[in-house]
Amino acid sequence: MSPFRFRLQRVLELRRTQFQIAEIDYSRALSKLHAAQASRATLAEKQLETRRSFSRMQQVQGQDLAPLGDWYRWADGEASRLTGVEQAAAQEVEKRRLSLVEAQRKTRLLEKLRDQRQKQWQSAFDKEIESLAADSTSSRYARAGTRDKKRST
Repeated sequence: MSPFRFRLQRVLELRRTQFQIAEIDYSRALSKLHAAQASRATLAEKQLETRRSFSRMQQVQGQDLAPLGDWYRWADGEASRLTGVEQAAAQEVEKRRLSLVEAQRKTRLLEKLRDQRQKQWQSAFDKEIESLAADSTSSRYARAGTRDKKRST
């Protein structure tokens, strides 16, 4: 009997490659999301530190406060922009996650099919081995029986 050969092996390898690419894309999207979240957290920390700095000052002059309003407006705008970036990154992560799940599903489907075909092949192979063993045993008994008849005559 010929060795096991899965006819869709190349397709399975392609699906595995697609799954690996989907994993990489998902990881990159997740990294972008984490970077956006870190940037927003850093900006919020800077805003808080600015507030704390000014509240700890013993004397505050008008010239110290003049750029503060512009800085807060910029920080609020930047926070809004970063929130948008974070939302877009979160949508991209979800899109990549769905792609990853689909690639994984297709890969598993082919792997299950391969396993099923291999079990069928193994079963047929085992039956063929049993048949050959039975033939061998019966021919051995037949030869032994023929020898016994020749010896007795």
